[in-house]
Amino acid sequence: MNISIKNPSEKLVQRLSERAARHNRAPEDEARGILEEALGGGEGLVGPVALLAELRSLGVRTKTNSYDIVREDRNR
Repeated sequence: MNISIKNPSEKLVQRLSERAARHNRAPEDEARGILEEALGGGEGLVGPVALLAELRSLGVRTKTNSYDIVREDRNR
């Protein structure tokens, strides 16, 4: 199946190209990866939101307040 996106904005095309370059991929491969991640078929690849949800389901908690992190470090 071929999918085409009609009339994407120049800004969207630029952002996709930049993201693809950061991941050393062609824009088409990057778009495919974005779709796989969004639709759950990413073959083990997870986005930050899904990763955080999985960590939270395992009981892993993160500190969100940098003050608490620094204070804990100083109290050691």
